[in-house]
Amino acid sequence: MRRMMTIGTLVLAVAAVAAQTPQIQNAQMHTQAVTSLARDVAALASQATTPQWVAWQVPMTDGERNLCCYYSDDGMSNGVRGCRIEPHTTDARSTPPQFPAPTGPVRLEAGTQVTMFVRVVDKRIERLRALTDDCPVDAGGLPLHWLTGVSGADSVAWLKTRALDETMEVDVKSRIASSAVRAIALHRDPSAVATLIEFARSVPLTPTAVTVRRDAMTGLGQSRDPRALQFLQAIITK
Repeated sequence: MRRMMTIGTLVLAVAAVAAQTPQIQNAQMHTQAVTSLARDVAALASQATTPQWVAWQVPMTDGERNLCCYYSDDGMSNGVRGCRIEPHTTDARSTPPQFPAPTGPVRLEAGTQVTMFVRVVDKRIERLRALTDDCPVDAGGLPLHWLTGVSGADSVAWLKTRALDETMEVDVKSRIASSAVRAIALHRDPSAVATLIEFARSVPLTPTAVTVRRDAMTGLGQSRDPRALQFLQAIITK
């Protein structure tokens, strides 16, 4: 019995470490414990005169998720699973990234964590990307600041601010707002559904607000949370 408990404890420990370890290559990695997500990301962005990435992981909501990329010549077999997060160049688009063969125990389940990637450049946030934790990532040789200890609630709060930020430049505002809302829908933290409902109730007054409300409704429609179902049922029965 003691042997079984020891093995079980070891398995849980390995799983916890795996969930916290990014599968990232081709990056200048810098790891730091988060103090305040909003403050830390803002500080890193304020220093970013060249393109850089900031990333963290939080628990993901239940459901079938496959947030990754697949490169294949025939679209069927012998392809490469993993994402190049840097914007494509002509050469990069035609040449898939190369990832080493997976090592260690075979994972029987898909990812359980969502990894947030934030691209900062010229002292501003330029792009958001959400991937599952089982998706290998190529960072294009750029610096990547990995933040540990980020809570789901803080991640949702930070993304909510991005979705409502009207100070961003027009060319990126709508894209970042949409990415932020769709990422919130992936978070397991209870504040995620509450935030989506808040967005869905808002009166769209601007093109960005329309996008936020649409993506929030989509996220609620995919949610298994009873609050999401109750909200949508209330709308239908009005």
